[in-house]
Amino acid sequence: MLPLIFKIFKYIYQMDASKIIGIEHGNSIPGKEGEKAVINAYIAADGL
Repeated sequence: MLPLIFKIFKYIYQMDASKIIGIEHGNSIPGKEGEKAVINAYIAADGL
């Protein structure tokens, strides 16, 4: 899943990086592990 989201973020950034984008999502993993996975995904995506 991360490669697809990276492609989406890259596409949006190339179009116009001056806007703020919010993301709504559900966790694919329940409980604390799911929350940690979401945080780690945001950290990874922030490195773009």
